[in-house]
Amino acid sequence: MELLLLLLVLGSLHLVAPDAQGDALFDLRNTLKAAPDQLTDWNQNQVNPCTWTKVTCDANNNVISVSMSFMGFTGSLSPRIRVLSKLGILGNLPKVIFSVLTALITDA
Repeated sequence: MELLLLLLVLGSLHLVAPDAQGDALFDLRNTLKAAPDQLTDWNQNQVNPCTWTKVTCDANNNVISVSMSFMGFTGSLSPRIRVLSKLGILGNLPKVIFSVLTALITDA
């Protein structure tokens, strides 16, 4: 009985493993200085960021788009955005557009 319980617990650990894409997006939220009432469902403890608002993923759960238009961010992009290797669209962020290139080519 104890062995069965142990196997069930160990088998479910993959459900709470950290997600590099989610961590990168959560870091992006912080570095862009999102207000407390913005992106409220971006939860770092959630394994799959594909369920978050403003995030679009492909069939393989790769983040391909993040829509942040007209949100009034004042911060900068996190270098961790490089983790989002399938990201094709990053909303309308005119104040930080050059930070995208910097984040993609420099080391963290």
